Amino acid sequence: MAGTMKAWRINELGKPPVMEEVPIPEPTFGEILIKMKGAGMCRTDLEVIDEGFITVPFEGPFTFGHENAGEVVKLGPGVDTVEVGQNVIVDTLHACGKCQYCLSGRDNFCEVASARGLKEDGGMAEYMIADAREVAPLGDLDPTEYVALADAGLSPYGAVQTAKPFIPNNGTAVVIGVGGLGFYCCQYLALTTSARVIVVNRSAEKMAKMVNYGADELVVLDDNAYDKIMELTDGKGVDAVFDFVGRDNTLELAAQITKGLGLISILGLGGGTLPVSWTTIKPGVMVRLTQGGTITD
Repeated sequence: MAGTMKAWRINELGKPPVMEEVPIPEPTFGEILIKMKGAGMCRTDLEVIDEGFITVPFEGPFTFGHENAGEVVKLGPGVDTVEVGQNVIVDTLHACGKCQYCLSGRDNFCEVASARGLKEDGGMAEYMIADAREVAPLGDLDPTEYVALADAGLSPYGAVQTAKPFIPNNGTAVVIGVGGLGFYCCQYLALTTSARVIVVNRSAEKMAKMVNYGADELVVLDDNAYDKIMELTDGKGVDAVFDFVGRDNTLELAAQITKGLGLISILGLGGGTLPVSWTTIKPGVMVRLTQGGTITD
């Protein structure tokens, strides 16, 4: 498809993105061209503008947009898994499909992965390119309503999936921080596990609504949070913690409340540290830095 398109691009770290006229990309083998219908924006994008994403070194220029959905308008050679006219949602991660992690189904840990809208061209443009194997058909769902599932929805879903072996029937899980991702996580736990869900958040007002979205207990993140959680669990602690904040105080709380053989899943990029030793966590606890979800997820 010849011609040009408008794209919102970042050219230099620390400077605002600019709208530019760029060539419409052409799909190569295994790729598809998507006419954009929705591209989400979140705090991550603001961090990229200011100082670069914490886990992805800045390598501009590129087009913004890491949560993307739209209509397939052209197929590259070798593509037979999607059709022109389908609405699809695009995985944020661009994995190689060939390394040991990709071949074992753990493509979210790809050795050479890139990230759309964070390191390579994303979807804040009229069109974007994606690998056909890294999109999921949306059917009759509206791309503008479901686009956030590409990242904000996928990351906590992947975290819950990998945490399930640690959560026994009628176990207990804690969600720290109920921004967008924590909001999704609470619902996934309620819908796909039998866990008792305890939500921890700094703002009591903000988390009050979570009782309508899967939360069984609400705990304010303050100096009494540990005592409250231990009281709720009869002093036993919890099976899994999902930390969507990632600061020193939340990581410390996670370590204190997770019982032996439990899981601490860290998704928040707050820059905190978690000392790991016999005196800081209980025996058998797994600490996992959770990164997105798999293509299968």
